[in-house]
Amino acid sequence: MGIPSILPLAVLTIVTLVHGASWQPASGWSLPSRDGYVAFGDSFAAGIGTGATSWDGCRVGEYGYPTLLSYLAPNSLKKQSWVCSGDTITGLNRQVGEWIQKNDKERVKKTEDLVTVTIGGNDLEFSNLVDSCVLWASPFHAVDDCQRAMDSARRTMKDIGNPQGLHHKIYDEFDRIVRASRNDKVHVYVTGYPTFFNAGNSDCNKATFYYWRPDRNSGAYGPKLTTQLRTELNRFTVEVNSFLRNIVTTLNRARPGRFTFVDPEPAFEGHRFCEPGVKEPDANRAATWFFLSGWEDVAVGGTPAVEAAIHHEEQVRAEHEAIMSKGRIELPHPEMCLEKLPETDRNAAGEKGGVDIAAKWNCTLSHAVNVPNSHASRTLNAANHEIAAANGKGKNKSNTKGEAKGNHDRNHNSNASNSNAGNGNDMGIPKGNTDETDPDNLQVNISSIAFFYPTSQIKTFHPRAEGQWSGYVRAIWEAMEGRRKAGAAILEGRGVAVGAANGTGMFSEVNETGVEGVVEGGVSAEDGEQSVGGVTPSRAERFRA
Repeated sequence: MGIPSILPLAVLTIVTLVHGASWQPASGWSLPSRDGYVAFGDSFAAGIGTGATSWDGCRVGEYGYPTLLSYLAPNSLKKQSWVCSGDTITGLNRQVGEWIQKNDKERVKKTEDLVTVTIGGNDLEFSNLVDSCVLWASPFHAVDDCQRAMDSARRTMKDIGNPQGLHHKIYDEFDRIVRASRNDKVHVYVTGYPTFFNAGNSDCNKATFYYWRPDRNSGAYGPKLTTQLRTELNRFTVEVNSFLRNIVTTLNRARPGRFTFVDPEPAFEGHRFCEPGVKEPDANRAATWFFLSGWEDVAVGGTPAVEAAIHHEEQVRAEHEAIMSKGRIELPHPEMCLEKLPETDRNAAGEKGGVDIAAKWNCTLSHAVNVPNSHASRTLNAANHEIAAANGKGKNKSNTKGEAKGNHDRNHNSNASNSNAGNGNDMGIPKGNTDETDPDNLQVNISSIAFFYPTSQIKTFHPRAEGQWSGYVRAIWEAMEGRRKAGAAILEGRGVAVGAANGTGMFSEVNETGVEGVVEGGVSAEDGEQSVGGVTPSRAERFRA
């Protein structure tokens, strides 16, 4: 965890993921870094669910924005990532501490000059808010649970005067990155979070994202995605971004020009849930840049990338086979699991940095299936019958490629459902093969098992690969370009000659002007090698935690 690995990447993958994408940086553009790039952050930086996702506690996806940003740098540039899904500000403290220890151990004289960080969502219990307001995967939800979750998070953000409060902790950790840096040109880009809904129409007012039975028509189960709910959830995300922006503003007063807040919100315009005319949940809409449970990835450019599709299928198949090999769905004990959640790790002070979000989700499911005759318990029953039938007869007819259609788009068979409490369609599951060994006369289908694929579920409300690229990378690129143009204006105002460096649009001799913290020099791909979006395909590298 945290140690960067360099993996070979086929030319086809680079071209499919970057070339022809819906957004592209300026031709020949490269990261404004001479000394390297380091990434810190939570699951939004880890890119959970994109391509294949690691099975360790950090759940790092293949195409998080740090990896995609690395495509826009020459192979010679040092790049490393310490991102980890589930991490709180304490987890960031651990990530930065490990980075410092590595620099000390290797006696690094000059550390990276480019840093990105995304943090805060887990401290505000965002996953709990999504469940309380939208998914209702856990049992016994009250009408006011959603409001209570938001109120609790808002109190955390407003506790500015408390030295032990979140505001101070984030401020201190961001400042620590600069203090620990061995580079007087270091610049930190702090990213916010995108809003998830278009709230300007009534098209979604009857739809639900209820985990156990999403519905685009009647909204019979779970909270309806009303205009009011969507507006309130968007407003909360905007408040989180304002909270982070204010921290960055305060930091820049103490360390001028060292920090930039990156708001991804404008880049996601038109690519949220509930866009006009969309009948949610629509797993097959490539223009939606977020996951719901079980949704397939949308590769950069809006069309399936060969490598991403293969890796996604491999991930689903591996998770399916792991469940099948055990002979039944195994969930933790509901009364003890929260106390024994596996941790991502602890920081130097012994404080918990975060928990494995897949283990936390399994704990949520264990509470849900413990309710007799609930959608959750019947789904578990159906899944275990399917596993037993497949293992006992050797006729596992699962089609792991159909994961998306077998999960949150299950309602496409809603017209065939009936009121039989034991019918698979009552759980929102498409009609499958009725097995004669099924004592409850359940019409089971492999999609019932898909409810319990770990990565397929925990990626809910995270950006797909397109959102990581055309959303986050684009927003960071625009922030970098904004700094470049601001630096150019200052230099020109002082009568300093400004020249582009190797066609990158960045400046080669900025450091000699005395305009510190405004612009850094850029580096282009090596001469004589064709590049795609700043990448040299023949020797492309990627990195991940």
